[in-house]
Amino acid sequence: MPRLLVVLVLLAACDRDAWSPRAEHARATRDLAASLAAHLETLPGVTRASVLLDEARPDPLAPPAPSPPPRASIVLAVTGDPDAITAAARTAALASIRGLTDAHLVVTARPTPSTTLASVGPFDVAPSSRAPLVATLAGALLLIAALAGWIAITGARRRRR
Repeated sequence: MPRLLVVLVLLAACDRDAWSPRAEHARATRDLAASLAAHLETLPGVTRASVLLDEARPDPLAPPAPSPPPRASIVLAVTGDPDAITAAARTAALASIRGLTDAHLVVTARPTPSTTLASVGPFDVAPSSRAPLVATLAGALLLIAALAGWIAITGARRRRR
């Protein structure tokens, strides 16, 4: 009887949708979108890629009918020529997603400004933040030196007594 109770509790706590065909299809679609985004981020000039993919899930109990084509939306953050990168991303998406047509694909490329960083020791900061960071670090160093001197002077006074 206790084993039956344990089995019933485990079955009640189990997520029934975790292994359903709908969940498997959603996982496969999400994985395909993530792998395409990772591939697009390797293109020269692409700093970030985001892919949304919508594929119809076939119903095994429905009568045979053509399924609607998949739809995809791609957003790219680029530093190079947006038109050339958009064309390369469109080609990659059409080749990697089965059944995707040009009419059901939207690719948007947005130029991102290139940021230059100033180096202060182990820190990389914006050039406008360099001077305040150097002043803060110098102030912290002076405070540490003053505290070390105070500890040394008070320790020497206590030893004399």
